[in-house]
Amino acid sequence: MQDIANTYVQAQSPASDDVPDQSPDLTVAYVVIELDSLWANTAKALFVSVALGASDGSGTRVEMTKRPSPQGLAAALELARELERRWWKRRSLLKALRQVGATNCGQVQIATNVPAVAFNHLHLFRNFYAHRGIESREKLEVPLRSLRVPTQYSATRALLTHYRKSGSPRHQPILLDLLDEVRATIELLV
Repeated sequence: MQDIANTYVQAQSPASDDVPDQSPDLTVAYVVIELDSLWANTAKALFVSVALGASDGSGTRVEMTKRPSPQGLAAALELARELERRWWKRRSLLKALRQVGATNCGQVQIATNVPAVAFNHLHLFRNFYAHRGIESREKLEVPLRSLRVPTQYSATRALLTHYRKSGSPRHQPILLDLLDEVRATIELLV
């Protein structure tokens, strides 16, 4: 997470010898794709750690209450594989944890129910940068409107905008809000 944030900060700093010359578009694309992957991999790792009987941040062992047979672990890992392309969705993590009866479902639900721009829009921005198609660009209009950013802005310009919320400017760009929201959610999860 810190590496992703540092990449963003370096991109906003004046050029130096140890920072390669990159356009803001490439840097923002990298940060968005990595942030989306970070969240998806964190969700998957949390689920697999529950299946393996890990402890939560307080040291309490997280149990799977719906493990009727020795195949319970295998079934949980199969479920993790089935959800491979959907781990970025908060509800996929909650659904998987409920299916195995994880004892930390309440804690995860609290952590993931925080209203967050990141979880509503991050994957749409990720898809735009990963695929750069007309369809993925059109899908950005919904988040741009909800963020009160002109829809004619490029994805990069939008993410680097200090958008307005309730008429007052934000203290940081949308991209840093996304980083903060994912970081805060992960901290609440563990």
